[in-house]
Amino acid sequence: MEEQPKEVIDSLENIPRKEFVPNFGSKTLPIKKDDRKVMPELPKEALESTPLLSPKQLTMWGIIEALFIVLFQQALMVIFIKIFGIGLIVAASYSATVILFYYLFRTYIRKKVFHITLHGQGIKDNLILVAQGVFLCFLVAFAYDFILKLLDYTPKAQQVELLLQQKDFTLVAAYFMLVYSAPIWEEIVFRGILQDGLQQSVSPTTAIISTGIIFGLIHFDPDQMVPLILLGCIFGWMYHKSQSVFPSIIAHSFVNTLGAVNLFGEFGK
Repeated sequence: MEEQPKEVIDSLENIPRKEFVPNFGSKTLPIKKDDRKVMPELPKEALESTPLLSPKQLTMWGIIEALFIVLFQQALMVIFIKIFGIGLIVAASYSATVILFYYLFRTYIRKKVFHITLHGQGIKDNLILVAQGVFLCFLVAFAYDFILKLLDYTPKAQQVELLLQQKDFTLVAAYFMLVYSAPIWEEIVFRGILQDGLQQSVSPTTAIISTGIIFGLIHFDPDQMVPLILLGCIFGWMYHKSQSVFPSIIAHSFVNTLGAVNLFGEFGK
């Protein structure tokens, strides 16, 4: 091999070299260190939309918070009745209003602090969903009434008897309690908090059925347990579709309107 002149060797040594970073196990060419790209920063919107809690943590939060709201509602009832001397029916309306404001504030905090946002559907779709939910609920009610007539069985009107015994009982107050107080606090607890937490870790179907069963059992009414469970599942399906408690609250109010009509009939007798 012919020896190169010293001047040629010196000129070759002065050529700038780029450092190579080996890329083991890859069929592609090595990546030049100078050509490596810096990872782009995530946009602010992406960072804000990333939840700070894991699905299991959200589920535990939902279960604990649902229990807290039940106890909180009972505490409010005691405060309104024992301390302020308000009747049970009016106290129920006041406590439902407090829980509604709590839920709205909770939704704001979850969005701003914990980056948890529910992506619901439009007003038109929600109105259609309300119509579908009310139709299904009335089907359950009529089927239940039809079965009772076939069996020639009259269930005990436990809730009617309880309301009639209250000192602040009036038709208007009872109607307001059935179509406003009960739908608000029940839908917030069972759908907006408990079901929302469960469906973070289990399938939506499991969350809907679970909360529906709990909804039926917690009424402590054996005669109406089955239809209440079915109604709870319908309300749960509505919440899953809309990601909002308000469609199920409206449907719940319509169903309780039917109960209010029955209440007025019992009162007339």
